[in-house]
Amino acid sequence: MPDLLAPLRTAHPRVRISLRTGDAASALALLDQGEADFAVAALPDRIPATLLTRQITLTPLVLVQAAALIAKQVPALDEPFVLPRQGLVRTAADHWFRSLRIHPHIAAEADGHEALLTLVALGYGTGIIPDLVLQYSGVRTRLQQVPTPTHPGKLAIGVCIRRADLHRPLIAAAWAVTQPGQDNRSEHATPS
Repeated sequence: MPDLLAPLRTAHPRVRISLRTGDAASALALLDQGEADFAVAALPDRIPATLLTRQITLTPLVLVQAAALIAKQVPALDEPFVLPRQGLVRTAADHWFRSLRIHPHIAAEADGHEALLTLVALGYGTGIIPDLVLQYSGVRTRLQQVPTPTHPGKLAIGVCIRRADLHRPLIAAAWAVTQPGQDNRSEHATPS
């Protein structure tokens, strides 16, 4: 987020920002419903025709455990799991479990990545999380990534706006600072 917002702040220092964090699975719905002007979220395969998105990065999904469990050498796939209640990470995790023919014991579900990582750090089980989230988490020092024979997948992360709002000066300015050409960003809009 700082890398995305810094150019906007530099170009428009007086713009007031209201930043919401939380359940990434609902970010596009909030945007589509007009409750947010701009979203940074994992991009699904199908984007509503009402939205424009620009991919800014890819992040692998990784398994994490509390550092205390790693010290005991408990295999990650033998532990209960802590998973997102919904969203693209949950879908990828479910698909990964099916591909490995695993029927995981789910110890807890969370509505946001930080809540999920907190439960993992407390020892509730193994979590599946985007690596990008892990790298910037406040509890990362209490966690350790665990190797797996295969990884659960990758997520495309992108910036999103409503097409209808592109004419608004603030939205146009925010969209302009995410122009392709930096960090291999690409613009796409796939109607659903």
